[in-house]
Formats: sequence, structure tokens, C-alpha cells
Amino acid sequence: MTSNTTDVASPQNTADSETASQMAQHAFAELVRATRSHRRYDARVPVSKEQLNYILEMARNVPSAINRQPLRYRVVSDAATCEAVFQTLGWALGARGRAIPEPGQRPSAYLVICDTEQTPNAAVDRGIAAQTIMLAARAVGLGSCMLHTFNKARAAEVLELPEAAPPVMVIALGVSTDVVQLEGVESSPDGSLANWDDEAGVHHVPKRSLADMQI
Repeated sequence: MTSNTTDVASPQNTADSETASQMAQHAFAELVRATRSHRRYDARVPVSKEQLNYILEMARNVPSAINRQPLRYRVVSDAATCEAVFQTLGWALGARGRAIPEPGQRPSAYLVICDTEQTPNAAVDRGIAAQTIMLAARAVGLGSCMLHTFNKARAAEVLELPEAAPPVMVIALGVSTDVVQLEGVESSPDGSLANWDDEAGVHHVPKRSLADMQI
């Protein structure tokens, strides 16, 4: 016998679905807000292979323009190579009061993003991948920092990268020890958007208001 009845979602199921959606929204918002650029780490704590594999798996699944997938990744986690990569980097060029991390405060690992195409579309892919990597790092309990200013030729030499896949960005990874606080632009000492450190060492990041960012 064929039934002509239509399944109707019960009030309880609808409420459960709404609650799950609200929880997912809250969790995602917290993840985004917690995913900041960290510049101080506990170098005694290694980044595990499992953490690195999870981060790479998330990067592997991101969208890619025309699905070209031009990006390749070099994982760096041994102490000697980490130090060699560190020496190629430019740190905190846009932040007031931020010195170069001292020994013991440096990242325990890096993901070096390499680009096999060097096209405008590939440049968009880099941004998508880099932000996803940082979100994934936060999800597994790590801090991170995108570094676009670095000695690319020296990094390629240190890592023995193929000429067809030059490095375009380095993402530092590790257990962060600095405190990063988001706040309104009005809290900035000079009203600018420059990041700054207070006397307690808290790193302040001014953000435009929702109204100011809409045109």
C-alpha cells in the first residue's frame, strides 16, 4: 500500500537542529577569533606528526582556482632545519614593540608553501590555503603565523627545493605563549591600525567595527 502522508519535522527535531546550528556557528566564530598571528612559542614542545598531517590534510582539501592545485608544501620540524629557516625570516614588520623571537621562543615547525605556477590564480590559492592552515593549526591546539617577508632564495637553498616550486610563504607553527587580544580601533594608543604591545606583554590587534568595514 502506498502512503500519501508527508513526513513532517517534529518540533523537537527542529529545535535540536537549530541548537546544533547555533553551536556550530559559535564554535566557528571562536575558532576564527582565536586564530591570530603568534610570534612567541614554547620551543620545548614539538609539533607532532599527527598534528602536521591533520593540517596538511585540511590544506589538501581547500578550493583551488580551475582546480589546478599548484601548491606544494615542505614540512620542517627538526631543530637544525627550523633554525636555518628562522634565519631567513622577517618578523613583526607591522607591529610596534615586537622584537625578533629569542631562542626558546621560536617556532617548533614550519610549513613552507611552494607555488609551481606563479599565476594570479595561484596567488589566490595561497591565501585560501594559508588561512585554512592557520585555522587547522588552532583546531589542534597550535599557534601560527604567516610570513611572506623572507629571503626566498636562501630558504629555497636551505631546503633544497626544486626550481619549479619556489617558496612563496612560510607558516610558523608551535605552542604559542603570547597573548593576543582583539579590540576596537578606539583602543589604539594613536588611533591607528598598527598592532601594539602593552607593558604586560599583551599583543593588541585593533579591528574596524562592522559598520566601518561595510561600503
